Amino acid sequence: MRKEAQKQVLEHLKQHGSITQLEAFTKYKAMRLAAIIIRLRKRYDIKTVMETDPNTGSQYARYVFNGLKEEEVA
Repeated sequence: MRKEAQKQVLEHLKQHGSITQLEAFTKYKAMRLAAIIIRLRKRYDIKTVMETDPNTGSQYARYVFNGLKEEEVA
């Protein structure tokens, strides 16, 4: 995994509040967003929200950023 992709995804989450796999690939060429999110969850509170595409009916994950985990804030 590229460390640069992880940094870019984290900055995107901080600036925009959420990200999807399509956004991650289109903007940062990040192919494995779920793996990046797993690493970021060690330090940050990131929730998964499942959404449905109104045109196709297919589901996809949106990762929502909620800041540092509680133990990291203090």
